[in-house]
Amino acid sequence: MRLSDLFTRLVFMLCIMQATSAWAGSPSPITLSGTVSNTQTNQPENGTVNVTFTLYSTALAGANVLWSNTQPVQFNQGAFTVTLGNDPANPLPSAFDISTAVVGIQIGTDSEMSPRLPLIPPYAVSATNVTGDITPASIGIRTNVGVVPVIDSAGHWIGSPSGLQGPEGPDGPQGPDGSAGAKGDTGPAGPVGPQGATGAVGPAGVPGPPGPMGPSGPQGATGPTGPQGPAGPQGVAGPTGPQGIQGPPGDSTLSTYFGQNTGTAAAGDGAQCTLGQLTLVASKLCVGLPANGQLLSISSNTALFSLLGNTYGGDGKSNFALPDMRASAPNNMTWCICDNGVFPSRR
Repeated sequence: MRLSDLFTRLVFMLCIMQATSAWAGSPSPITLSGTVSNTQTNQPENGTVNVTFTLYSTALAGANVLWSNTQPVQFNQGAFTVTLGNDPANPLPSAFDISTAVVGIQIGTDSEMSPRLPLIPPYAVSATNVTGDITPASIGIRTNVGVVPVIDSAGHWIGSPSGLQGPEGPDGPQGPDGSAGAKGDTGPAGPVGPQGATGAVGPAGVPGPPGPMGPSGPQGATGPTGPQGPAGPQGVAGPTGPQGIQGPPGDSTLSTYFGQNTGTAAAGDGAQCTLGQLTLVASKLCVGLPANGQLLSISSNTALFSLLGNTYGGDGKSNFALPDMRASAPNNMTWCICDNGVFPSRR
């Protein structure tokens, strides 16, 4: 469905009648009248249809909704009249800018009709006749150079003394050529013109025969040494030398204090640590992960991988290894590595 042009004009007139009281802050009802035709049947609408009327703050997209109401509307040969805001339970807003507000109309389940209509028309678009007196401040004529005043505010004619100038007429046909006049005297010679531009360069001449070879020049300085070539293949291993003399036995006093039952603490959390930091604990829980050489996923430990790489093992593509510190831990203790902490920075 769509509103006809008649509907648009009627809504403009009726909204102007309500503008004074609505602008003053009193929520006076607004009466709308118009006609509606069905675009599918090309016939005026008849019967009763639910219609939704919505007031918006402006005609811009996304404008605020000020008021809305759905009510049954009786159509008779397309014509209808409704009053908005006469329901005490849903009055019009107590104050809104009627100069910018617009009304949107949705008939039945159709989409809201476009465009939305202003509650006050900015000016009359056209008039076929004016009856009675008119009281303009002055009168001007629009031309191709702008509006030219012809009557001032005192009613005096200030236009062209010859009256209004009409548009320029089309060029007339060319008249016949006149008879040739007498030959005039020869004029004096004009000044010499400026020098012309230099012409293009001609083609190159044919090269002459080569001259005799000159004497040999002195020998130049020795150039820098070139880069070293690749290393040759490794030679075969020589025979094993004789066994050396057995040295004195070492001090194994501390050997019984390291590497026994180590790396048994479980992963845990504690005070904030620095990523990659090793901590020796005597408890059953680490601050981080036990450094037992295990493989970790790179995707789940990107920060720690960026510090360790695959220095301690792993393929460096999907996983990497932690250092294995079990052999260097005192008995019953665990070296732990921080995997969830502060990322270190250079000084």
